[in-house]
Amino acid sequence: MTSQLLNARYQIVRVLCADAVREIFLGIDKYQQDAGLYLIKKIGEIPHNYQLNCSNYLQEIFDFLKDQQDLMNRVYTKHQTVQRISDFFVESQQLFVVQEYIQGNSLAAEISSNIFNENQVIELLLEISHSLQTIHQQGLIHGNLKPNNIIRRESDQQLVLIDFVNINDAVIHRAKNIEYIPMEQLHGNPHPGSDIYALGIIIISAVTGLPASQIAGEDSPRNLFTGELVWRRYNSQVSSRLAKIVNKMVRLDYRQRYQSVDNIIKDLGKIIHPSPPPHKAWWNRFSPWFTTGKLLLIAALISAAITGGYFYFTTPTDNVQKSQNFINQAVDSYQQGNYQKAIIELNQAIKYNPESSIAYNLRGDAYYRLGNYQKSQINASEAIRLNPQDANALYDRGFALYKLGNFNGAIADFNQAIQLEADNANYYYGRGLARGKIREIQGAITDFSQAISLNFQFEPAYLERGKLYRKQSLYLQAIADFNQVISFNLENIDAYYERGFSKYQIREFQAAIKDLNRVLELKPNIAKAYTLRGNIYLELNEHQKAINDLNTALAMEPKSSEIYRQRGKFYLETGHIELAIQDLNQAISLAPKDAIAYNFRGNLKQEQGKFQAALQDYQQAIQINPEYAKAYYNRGLANMTLGYIPNAIADFEKAAALFQDQGEKQDYQDAIAKLKSLKPNYPHFSQNPKTHGE
Repeated sequence: MTSQLLNARYQIVRVLCADAVREIFLGIDKYQQDAGLYLIKKIGEIPHNYQLNCSNYLQEIFDFLKDQQDLMNRVYTKHQTVQRISDFFVESQQLFVVQEYIQGNSLAAEISSNIFNENQVIELLLEISHSLQTIHQQGLIHGNLKPNNIIRRESDQQLVLIDFVNINDAVIHRAKNIEYIPMEQLHGNPHPGSDIYALGIIIISAVTGLPASQIAGEDSPRNLFTGELVWRRYNSQVSSRLAKIVNKMVRLDYRQRYQSVDNIIKDLGKIIHPSPPPHKAWWNRFSPWFTTGKLLLIAALISAAITGGYFYFTTPTDNVQKSQNFINQAVDSYQQGNYQKAIIELNQAIKYNPESSIAYNLRGDAYYRLGNYQKSQINASEAIRLNPQDANALYDRGFALYKLGNFNGAIADFNQAIQLEADNANYYYGRGLARGKIREIQGAITDFSQAISLNFQFEPAYLERGKLYRKQSLYLQAIADFNQVISFNLENIDAYYERGFSKYQIREFQAAIKDLNRVLELKPNIAKAYTLRGNIYLELNEHQKAINDLNTALAMEPKSSEIYRQRGKFYLETGHIELAIQDLNQAISLAPKDAIAYNFRGNLKQEQGKFQAALQDYQQAIQINPEYAKAYYNRGLANMTLGYIPNAIADFEKAAALFQDQGEKQDYQDAIAKLKSLKPNYPHFSQNPKTHGE
């Protein structure tokens, strides 16, 4: 191969890469041997059905590459840190591009060999930002920024950017190393902010020593509520000021990201040449708090600066400064997940400055993280008292009230937060959760939809909206939402489970089993996945597989009344009445308030012809849950069988009203059908009507 001459001009010196995707050669120009080495890349095949002498297709490619060549050369004249294009040609239906060969080592090698300190990473960020600044000013986007595509040139030690995606995608389109690629670029809408995101991932890798797959991969740590990247725990020595910049670079929503590297350079300048201490001490130290964490707390800081912050600026006492220092320490502790330590530090901050709404807000959030929702609510309330315009404190208290079961109170707080900040997706999401709990289903769906419109990558909003669609028997809409979640995150266990559940309900059993298999592949100890799969196998009459799954689930959760109940259902439907009774009795023993278990046992007693005993179980289920529609329906069946027609009618009417209110369309129609059969003249009915399960 090394003897081959390409385009009757380029002598191949060495084959650098040859695989099914690409071929890269090191070569020389035999007519300009003093020019040094070139990279010669075969980047795609020209389709055979295009005639080279008459097709616009080839000319379009050549015109595109010529434009790129001119742009790259124009950039190079301003900033000699990009790889130039020297030539391009077609040979044997293959398109080749000839590029400048940059002698040196990649940034990937530097990052893999040591962790950068703050000064080194600032220098790195500045150098690459200046290169991107020139590139973007010429209307170019790199689109393929990653450590392997940044070479430290041997001759002058400058970093050179190579392998622009525009060139590689002239003929073929492929996405590799997607950890560096933000969502808008994957969707075909790259812009300068896409390069900024990639650079942010590179910087995080440099300061943590982690590969990009652990920083921004499918199973990388992310904030539970916002989905943003969580990385600072891996290097707590990174200053808050630098963390603020990096966090803003890697925001998932491109609209909240830096829109220009000019602003990155400007913000880095504030670190290198800081402003006078009072402003620096109050503002810059909060930078990670602005962009990471469950609740972000952006509004708290801004509103404190505008309203409550006057106390600090006009009364710079020692106590206020001491309070501020403790808050700064607490922010770092919070970022590292040490919430108890953050609380201790915030206690001190409040001791020195009892008027600090920020301290109360963050302490409430730390309590929330520890599961102490009562104290979370108390602290958020104090933050609101000190600063009534703090939307984030209202949001915090809303979630604390939600966890405490005060759903109407939560909705009131979310309403106020939305009035203050109508473009915050999290507030709509929180209100949607609370509305769902009080069965304002359509309102909840509207809120989740609004959250998605404000943040199209908001996985939890898609997931919760999908659950509500499923409960309304809108299975295709539900599946579409779960599909969207999976498109964002191929390892979202909840989305696979919910999609499997939806497919089970539309009797796409094999597809449902496939999703549940995926759940168990990702996390083998999910008992509810075994339980649901066992129920599906029961539907498919694969009884051995069904009982194996149910037994496996019960071994994982031996105190689960639900699994005993489901296994009891299996025994009931396979004719093992005594075993069914044992399991349902055990379910009730474990959870005496399990209305569903009483309902199932009532069904079993109907199967045995023990209708009076069945009525007692249904009555118990209804006492536990007065809105349990299926218990009313099944009690109606028992009353109908016993000839208690007025009682049966009353039960079916109640069941129909509840089914309708709960969005259970098919069950509602079943109840109406029973009423139509009874009300006119009580016609003959089956002695074995079908009971309803859960």
